Amino acid sequence: MIRRLYDEDVYLFRNGTHRTLFELFGAHVGEIDGVAGVMFRVWAKTAQAVQVIGSFNNWDREHGFMDKVHEHGIFELFIPNAKEYDEYKYLITAANGELLEKSDPFAFFSQNRPETNSIVFDIDNFRWQDHSWQKQRLPKNYQQPMNIYEVHAGSWRYSDNGELSSYTVLAETLIPYVKEYYYNFIEFMPLMEHPLDESWGYQVSGFYAATHRYGTPKQLMAFINEAHQQDVGVILDWVPVHFCKDATFMVKFDGTPLFEYKEPQNSENEWGSLNFDFSSPEVCSFLISNALFWLQYYHADGLRLDAVANIIYWQGRKDRGENPYGIAFLRALNKAIAETVPAALITAEDSTDYQAVTKSLEEGGLGFDYKWNMGWMNDTFNYMQTPSDERYEVNDKLTFSFHYMYNERYILPYSHDEVVHGKFSVLNKMPGSYEAKFPQARALFGLMYAHPGKKLQFMGNEFAQVIEFDEKRELDWLLLKYPLHDSFHEYMKKLHHIYLHESAFWFHDYSFDGFRWITNVPEQNVLAFARFGKTAKDTIVMICNLSDIYFKEYTIGVPQAKYYQEILNSDDFCFSGSGVVNEGKIKVLKEPMHEQQQSITFTLPPFTTIYFKAGK
Repeated sequence: MIRRLYDEDVYLFRNGTHRTLFELFGAHVGEIDGVAGVMFRVWAKTAQAVQVIGSFNNWDREHGFMDKVHEHGIFELFIPNAKEYDEYKYLITAANGELLEKSDPFAFFSQNRPETNSIVFDIDNFRWQDHSWQKQRLPKNYQQPMNIYEVHAGSWRYSDNGELSSYTVLAETLIPYVKEYYYNFIEFMPLMEHPLDESWGYQVSGFYAATHRYGTPKQLMAFINEAHQQDVGVILDWVPVHFCKDATFMVKFDGTPLFEYKEPQNSENEWGSLNFDFSSPEVCSFLISNALFWLQYYHADGLRLDAVANIIYWQGRKDRGENPYGIAFLRALNKAIAETVPAALITAEDSTDYQAVTKSLEEGGLGFDYKWNMGWMNDTFNYMQTPSDERYEVNDKLTFSFHYMYNERYILPYSHDEVVHGKFSVLNKMPGSYEAKFPQARALFGLMYAHPGKKLQFMGNEFAQVIEFDEKRELDWLLLKYPLHDSFHEYMKKLHHIYLHESAFWFHDYSFDGFRWITNVPEQNVLAFARFGKTAKDTIVMICNLSDIYFKEYTIGVPQAKYYQEILNSDDFCFSGSGVVNEGKIKVLKEPMHEQQQSITFTLPPFTTIYFKAGK
């Protein structure tokens, strides 16, 4: 569809408040006065001239000059008979006379790496069939379970021919797998176009283009459409902090810093990419429109913003101070999303202690729905990497999160960042022999799913992947042939099922009404607490023993109930545990303990997490 550019569009663009630049810029298929063709429109603020060169004109550098339709550097040209899948670039004459061949920052599709041409693609008219899913997303409700499966699309599982799975193949394989193992959201690492596989998608070259690696934009739409019909949400990793600095893309797009800061100390970053200039209203319009594009055109259920610390603080460093432009951008972004796509779930991956990230804009916050709890992630791994007979010395690592768990709406992430670059897989973070690692990992995940907060697991965690994440190879699915890994897989399936179906684990995630501390015994590496759901009969008590000590009789205080019954024991024989379980109804003793009026006594094996559900 071709849309005319109006003065109001230019005003909003220059004011940082345009929300639909994707309707104006880039390459749009359509008709003008009955003639079919493509309208090209680009922003090159200081350029002397801009040409469109491509397969439709044999890459002729002598023609294809665009009309400058606004003094602010907006150029456009309608090319009759240009069509979908034609390749093109912009040839920009910079103010100093230099010729720059550039890919389109607004392209909807691009060549597969290492090629860099933009591709004309008709993004409109996909036939969505997810109306029921969209209807039930509102009003937004934080009292629902979120079990997120984080996926790198290129290395989850290869196709039968040994090549990367396409969006189509992933729809046939990934979605059923997620359903079977009781995840209700998929979170993709960036699917926007990027030249370097090793960047995992975090150094984006085409912010409006779904990467060609796995298929076409409409095949990605079809994946999301199918996921929604199977009641699975899709969250996309989005990288508004920085962009790829390869010369053919956005760097010095018109011969001057256009998308990046002008000052090197602000534009260059630790990743070897360039930071977006949040002081530029046009850049803010570009990014806000981009977020809305993925939420509206692709029906993404949410976005996870990468490296938010580098937006809040200059270069992500508190010693350099807050970046007022970055903070203003985040607030404007979340305001635009809330007003345009109110059901969207927006998550901040923020490693700082900046306050009120998930508070509303009206309350002076940044307006995010969720924040990753990076501190909890690091602390629990540090605790578990400590030998069990020394863990009492670092008990605060295990319990500190309970002091601040309601400060924000947290997601508890065991993400890709923690299983790469020499940090070891989750399984190999556990001390001891190969066999000794499994019960500790099972106990840890049992604790995680009982802890307040939504949940995120990186692919492979669920079957105890041994090696670190490697984008060049698929997960080690062959491990499922080995009993320890297969039974671990089944344990995680049972754990996920309980999580999704027991409201105690999510209904009061962000309220003191949902949690009651029972006990913490550092010298035993034992802690216990209760979670409360929709009704009194939904109460669940969790106890976790992260020591190698076997307690034949262990007593804790519990909330009022007629009896308690074990619904999960990570030491169960079916999970390759020792088989020490508590069968039947656990009698409630009218003996006060741990500030509770009742107590129960049970057997607590080493390295075990147990869930007891109250009987009413």
